Amino acid sequence: GMLDNLPALVPVLKDLGSRHVKYGVVPLHYDVVGGAFLATLEQGLPKGLYTDEVRGAFTALWGVVATTMQSECGYDKKKT
Repeated sequence: GMLDNLPALVPVLKDLGSRHVKYGVVPLHYDVVGGAFLATLEQGLPKGLYTDEVRGAFTALWGVVATTMQSECGYDKKKT
């Protein structure tokens, strides 16, 4: 997949972020979705598999996804 090919993934994430702006998404929404994503993994993975290491890896992954998606959206960090 694209997770192993960042040069191909980054433009896809930036385009996805631009489309989300048109839907009314603001930076705060990324925090909400990220929290829901992590909670879903915690509840959905078999008991014992959601370790601190897994939590850290998926938190870092979401941080990269969210930051990349927002990188060219023109958000004014002071107003959102």
